[in-house]
Amino acid sequence: MDRQNFTTEIPVIIINRIRLDMKRLLLTLSLAFSFILTSNAQRNFVLSSNARRDYVRELVDLMQQGRCFDAREFREQYADKLPVNDKTLDALYKAHMSMFFNKPDSAAIYIEDLIANHELKIGPGISPYYGKLLSIYDSQQRFSDGVIVCDKYLDYLRRNPFFRDHDFIRNETNSIEKTKKTFKYRDLIEPRIKIERDNSGKGKTIRINDSELIRFNASYNGVTAETTFDTGFSAYFTITRSLADKLGTKLVNKNQDSVQMFNGVPRKMRVEVIDQVDFGGIRLHNIPVVVFNDPFTSRLSDTLNAKMKSSVEKIFNNDQVIMGLPAMKLVGRFDFDWEKQTVSFPVNNEKTGPDDSSNIFLIDNNPFVKLKINGLSWTGHLDVGSNDLLTIPFSFYNKNKKMIEIDSVTQKKPYEYQTLTSSGFNIPHELVKDANIYLNGRRINYAVGEVLVLDRNVHFNIFDGVAGVKLFKRLAPRISFDFDNMRVTALN
Repeated sequence: MDRQNFTTEIPVIIINRIRLDMKRLLLTLSLAFSFILTSNAQRNFVLSSNARRDYVRELVDLMQQGRCFDAREFREQYADKLPVNDKTLDALYKAHMSMFFNKPDSAAIYIEDLIANHELKIGPGISPYYGKLLSIYDSQQRFSDGVIVCDKYLDYLRRNPFFRDHDFIRNETNSIEKTKKTFKYRDLIEPRIKIERDNSGKGKTIRINDSELIRFNASYNGVTAETTFDTGFSAYFTITRSLADKLGTKLVNKNQDSVQMFNGVPRKMRVEVIDQVDFGGIRLHNIPVVVFNDPFTSRLSDTLNAKMKSSVEKIFNNDQVIMGLPAMKLVGRFDFDWEKQTVSFPVNNEKTGPDDSSNIFLIDNNPFVKLKINGLSWTGHLDVGSNDLLTIPFSFYNKNKKMIEIDSVTQKKPYEYQTLTSSGFNIPHELVKDANIYLNGRRINYAVGEVLVLDRNVHFNIFDGVAGVKLFKRLAPRISFDFDNMRVTALN
């Protein structure tokens, strides 16, 4: 289904600017640590062909680029080349790993430390971490803590220790003042999200509906609705206006714009609240839901033939609820039994820290999974809302041509797609021949034509491609998505 990042809580302008600032200041950040040469002459020497390898910069680059597993492996492999007991680098690494592996409480502690104690060493690159901290407190409804961070950032902007230009300071100040006002308002009016579990329903399972995607029924304010489990959505739940009226959602935040950007396209939508959601012995309270004013299918291409239009309308059923990643993280764990067509929601008695068994990570509520393809390390978007098995971009294929063989015999079918905001027809693609795909040492079986080389039109970095729902249905008869410990595994 359509990929989306939808944020109404923090003004988009500050988040976008902070992300741009992150990229612009990456070089400064990596050079700001005390053990890096700093003068112009020294920098020229460091970057010369005869210079020694800059391990710190490489590690920082990997973290900033979102290369979670590469950064972790790099740090382990070159531990003897990195500085020992450097508190700034240590806090920076732990902050990023905590964000990658869904440990927001730990991430907040490390980022607070970076802001309070390592500003001079990090340099102008400290700015993006205020935005990251605000995002964490926003997602946890810790609005009073968010207001304190706003004040800290305003103080930083007033001090302007790194002599940023006046336009930057003025624009950032205006944006953060709006964020502070929004946090204060939401602290007063927004009901707090919570989860309850019915102990008498321990081990309770519910039926998975017949569908290419993963769907099951849940109760919303007492009304049963089909629910699509879609890791590609970054809102708790997403519905249409017509369904919202049936479910009885309510508008709490009345200061929202009626038009929001969705995948770069303006759509009439707003965030409302569902009082109660029930499924499998779980009850969720005060859950945000993105409500589309128009039907999901309101922007279907006029060029769709009748067969494809019917298929798309079935996928984007306007009476469905789409469950996104924040709701999955709140629940924690989903165990699927493909043979019995059931799903259960066991409690993780112990939440471990990230270790070698973690094979998924997050960037801004977008999940990514680690695989092996023909012995190559592959990291791509985990999107069970896609009915593909595996797609890889041409850039990955071109870099690894010696290891990936193209199927030149099997006749290719036209590749087309339809999302909530765009369509694609006759997309150039190739079929991969005899790919050996492994997840956690388990080989993924697939049919001819299910592993594709193609470039997707997406609004964020998917790295090495997309792993769709078919891959996880082929992994094993029973699998677990564990968002507490950030791993997808086959169950015995």
